Amino acid sequence: MSYCRFWWDGSDVYVFESERGIECCGCKLPDHPPGFTVQTPEEMIEHLMEHRAAGHTVPEYALEELRREAGLPLAFPEKTGLEYAREHFAWAERDGTDGARMLARMWIEQEEQGPSVG
Repeated sequence: MSYCRFWWDGSDVYVFESERGIECCGCKLPDHPPGFTVQTPEEMIEHLMEHRAAGHTVPEYALEELRREAGLPLAFPEKTGLEYAREHFAWAERDGTDGARMLARMWIEQEEQGPSVG
């Protein structure tokens, strides 16, 4: 699962879960490897705040999802995943590629269906 991707909503970071942990793919921070990986959401929040301090764009929904997973207070508790998906879709319609629009539609559909029961 990705938390954010390059260029989506102007993002300068691509963060996703991998078998190694939570990875910042192509990390642009000095003294960090391109595949910087941490083990906890809290560690990635701290890392993404370093990106913001460096002037990089980090979508708020990525931080909110990491906060949610870590059980931390949310900055925008009134927003749901569906609301973030719709915001992303609005961006994709305005500035995105066909692929971004398609992925945004898929995200909305997934959020509307709710969590899967496994």
